[in-house]
Amino acid sequence: MKAFFLKILLLFTVILPFIAKAGVGDGHPGYVSDVEEERLTRNVEMNLVSPPVDNYSNNNWVVFDDELTKEFQHRYEERFGRSDAERNIVSPGRFDQFEYQTGVSVSVEEDQKRKRVFGEFMMKRLTEHHLDQYAKSKPAFKSVYELKEKISNATVEVQKGYKVRLRYSYSGNYLLLRVENPYEIRTAVTMEMDPSQFGPSEVQETILSVGYSLGNGYDIDTHLKVNSGDYSVVGSKSLAPNMAATLTAASYSQQVDRPEAEDLILLGFTWNQ
Repeated sequence: MKAFFLKILLLFTVILPFIAKAGVGDGHPGYVSDVEEERLTRNVEMNLVSPPVDNYSNNNWVVFDDELTKEFQHRYEERFGRSDAERNIVSPGRFDQFEYQTGVSVSVEEDQKRKRVFGEFMMKRLTEHHLDQYAKSKPAFKSVYELKEKISNATVEVQKGYKVRLRYSYSGNYLLLRVENPYEIRTAVTMEMDPSQFGPSEVQETILSVGYSLGNGYDIDTHLKVNSGDYSVVGSKSLAPNMAATLTAASYSQQVDRPEAEDLILLGFTWNQ
């Protein structure tokens, strides 16, 4: 029996150094048996989340592209003010009314109606735009799309360097006329019809717009609404990539009987984050 225990003790004496060298904690991450080795070990306590993959870099389908964004911005300015100063002055009056440019007051219900009509236009135009994109990519519908474009768009070259571009909007029921010229003067005529009807109808308002870039970040734009008699001059100066200053002068034609209208001069600063 004594010889048996001596053999067991000898066995442990032989294998114990191998066990110590392997390390008791090798079976569990982060456990070490050698302090010297631990000093050289780099432990990562928190795995940082990798940046998300940009799934839209190679995707041509987006909800709002540059074309739609510019169109919506243009139509919104025609409805609710050309500059941020004009739009910010819209606020409830003492009789729960809203003031639009040149002092035109409307009720809360009328203001909500105008914004609802604009929202409906955005939804119709968004649907029309993406249906056009789908039709262009499908040979079966491409001929229908091309016919629609021929009806709603036209370009007439008056003389060298001068072009007149006509575009009819099915969604907004308005006709937009732009004149391209070598002097880079922005000229546009908008004929607005009843937006609730489909197809051309009686013109409710005609808007004349002329603008020009003076250089060094200075721009000037003039707008005239023929039927209502409203007109405005908007000067803007880009102060930084995300900051601009505007000076707006708005008035109305004396030939239009509107006792509630007034003259406005607004100075505004815009900062976009």
